[in-house]
Amino acid sequence: MRISCFALALISVASACKNADPTTPVAPPTFHVTATVTGSNTCTVNAVDHTYGSIGQIAGDTPAKFIGTLDKNYHGLSCWVSVDGGVTKNGGDGFLNIIFSGNNLGKPLDVGTYGLRLEILDNTPPMTATIRFHPSSLGGDELRPLDNAQGSITVDSAANGARTIHVDLQAVRYSTAF
Repeated sequence: MRISCFALALISVASACKNADPTTPVAPPTFHVTATVTGSNTCTVNAVDHTYGSIGQIAGDTPAKFIGTLDKNYHGLSCWVSVDGGVTKNGGDGFLNIIFSGNNLGKPLDVGTYGLRLEILDNTPPMTATIRFHPSSLGGDELRPLDNAQGSITVDSAANGARTIHVDLQAVRYSTAF
């Protein structure tokens, strides 16, 4: 009797699998993220229905030309931003991290349009970049672009060589929590 109950259970599972409707993966929801980081040490981010900003909060590649400070195969910057100049209940604050492929130690950030990747690794092709935006309103999650996401990160240069970084992309909510 035990064997027949077990056999019946296996047949039921096999039948359920055979009759299951195959489904295609559902694309995760995306969030439009725009940001501007200037050589005059300002940072503005528009995301999650809020505008965040800061002055004098950029760390990493040194403004005004965003000269690299790391002898690595990647480089970048981070800036703290907030809603209404400080931490508020309606959006709070956050960090924007922009990471570029390649080594620009002691050199200005290259001008041009960068392709998007989720991660920048040692062997990532030149002119590739990513962002991580960590707004406090997402409780530890961050917004990141998937590989080849819609949008771009563009760097332009003023006549004096100062760089401006423009971010305009679609990102997904990313969490390391299980």
